[in-house]
Amino acid sequence: MGGKLSKKKKGYNVNDE
Repeated sequence: MGGKLSKKKKGYNVNDE
């Protein structure tokens, strides 16, 4: 599971690409 940490308005979300 190599997810990317994307900075969102509400904290940080993990998106796997």
